[in-house]
Amino acid sequence: MANDVEYVKFDRKIDNDDEVNEGVEVCAFDNRGMGSSSIPTKKSEYTTTIMAKDTIALMDHLGWSKAHVFGHSMGKMIACKLAAMVPDRILSLALLNVTGGGFECFPKSEIDLQIDRKMISIALRFLKAKTPEQRAAVDLDTHYTKEYLDEYVGPHIRRMILY
Repeated sequence: MANDVEYVKFDRKIDNDDEVNEGVEVCAFDNRGMGSSSIPTKKSEYTTTIMAKDTIALMDHLGWSKAHVFGHSMGKMIACKLAAMVPDRILSLALLNVTGGGFECFPKSEIDLQIDRKMISIALRFLKAKTPEQRAAVDLDTHYTKEYLDEYVGPHIRRMILY
């Protein structure tokens, strides 16, 4: 729910009689529970899927069939979920403050000390990754299951959409 009733109008400037400069519309918003947004009463209302659906609803409200999407930190996770849910509505995806987990990938308790081959493989790939493309590939395997990444979303597998 919007917390204010004022809406900023988007003005289109006419540079000359023949040309219209349509400019760019930008919408920056707080996710639920952040900043001035309403606060959900249940933790189950804070999932990235729900927040991606909030974004779709906002795009619909604004009349945007497609958009360039920017996500920072948790917003990056929501933006990735959004791109996986409605890839045909995403013109581009810009992600800031992205991590594959780094040292946090490693076990924290004795129960977690049963390191398997997959974890070792991902950790080694993370340490060897030098380019953004290599890091992106490792990040996907760090954050998502193989089954999730290998699912088809339309004609493409989710791994390729998120990559």
